[in-house]
Amino acid sequence: MIRVTKPIARRLYREGKVIHLVPCKCRPEDWEPVCIDHTSNYLFDGLVAEFIWTNCNAERGYYPHYYIEEGE
Repeated sequence: MIRVTKPIARRLYREGKVIHLVPCKCRPEDWEPVCIDHTSNYLFDGLVAEFIWTNCNAERGYYPHYYIEEGE
């Protein structure tokens, strides 16, 4: 997986790509990434806020890192 910034992840989400979210203190290899794509009919920022609410804390990290699959 390739790590991208939030603005790039937002743009790719709008283009229909799948974005993987992982808490900032976790690695994608150790954590099952939460995948979001455009088929959910939700706005990107709403899905990210929901991810932060349910998955981010002091132990895992307070914000997400954004990843895409290689070759996308």
